[in-house]
Amino acid sequence: MVLIVIMAFFIGYFVVLKAMAGRSRGKAHKEPLEPARIADPQKEAVPRWHDILGVPEEAPMSDIVSAYHRQIDLYHPDKVAHLGPELKAVAENKTKAIQAAYDYICSIKSARSP
Repeated sequence: MVLIVIMAFFIGYFVVLKAMAGRSRGKAHKEPLEPARIADPQKEAVPRWHDILGVPEEAPMSDIVSAYHRQIDLYHPDKVAHLGPELKAVAENKTKAIQAAYDYICSIKSARSP
C-alpha cells in the first residue's frame, strides 16, 4: 500500500512538472508585442467635442458658445506664458483641442440648420 502511494506521488509530481514546463515554454515562444499594440492610455480614449468643452452632447448652441469662451479663457497660452515654455506648450495643445472641438460642433450645427 505504501509503495502505491509513493508511486502515485512521483507520477503526480512528474505530471505537474511537465504541465508547468509546457506553460512556461508556451509563454516563452510567444512573439513580443509590437510597440503600436501596447496600450497607451492617452491614445486609447479620444475625447469627444462635448467632453473637451465640458457640456452635454445635447447642449444648445448658446451653452456651447459660453463653454467655449470659458475654456479658452482658462487655457489660453498668453495666460501661462510667464510660467515657462512647458506649460505654454501644454496650454497651446489644449487650446488647439478646444478650438477644434468648437469648430467641429459649429460645422455640424450649421449643417443641420436650414
